[in-house]
Amino acid sequence: MGIREVDWSTAEVTDKRTLTVVLAGESDVHWCAEFTTVAGLLDAASHNHLWGEVQARARKSGDQIIVQKLEIDDPEHVKSLREFVEAVARQAGANTPEPDAPADEAASDSPAASSTRAFRALAPDGPPESTS
Repeated sequence: MGIREVDWSTAEVTDKRTLTVVLAGESDVHWCAEFTTVAGLLDAASHNHLWGEVQARARKSGDQIIVQKLEIDDPEHVKSLREFVEAVARQAGANTPEPDAPADEAASDSPAASSTRAFRALAPDGPPESTS
């Protein structure tokens, strides 16, 4: 699907320290699932304690990023979270194929796809002749 822009002008933090921000573009449940997966992996790997769970939710009215348990007292936390969310959005976009692209085309830039094409190029031009 590509990179989706985070519309920071829609950001809202509740009294319960939860951030909600809207994503630009059409709703895409697969992109949101990939975003949530990547966010979980990166957050767990970094042992980040500046915020809680980060996830994306697909909504007909517009997909949202939800961040739980913000530490809202420090402006550096805002900057760190922004960088984190935008990095996750870039990775989720890279991991999610275009909705209209066949699976082979979606992975065409990967080393595996390149090797697959190389091996398929070894095939004879026509179907094998029957020996019977």
